[in-house]
Amino acid sequence: MPPPPAVAPSRARLRPPLHRAPDISDPAFAAEAHRQSALAAAAPREAEDQAFVDAISAWPNACDAATRARPTRLAAPVP
Repeated sequence: MPPPPAVAPSRARLRPPLHRAPDISDPAFAAEAHRQSALAAAAPREAEDQAFVDAISAWPNACDAATRARPTRLAAPVP
């Protein structure tokens, strides 16, 4: 089997990509979030869209009986 191809020196010096998160304290961020939420609220299918978001956002929390019945090592102790 032939050896793997050598990496070009210019490619070997590349830095990994930086991932940026938006600055949520920036007033421009708040204005854009408000603009987008107003558009979503005014959409003709707003009720259907909100029902979908609610359905996929229903995560169990620490107060659920099922969570207490099956604790994991990483779970915080339930008082």
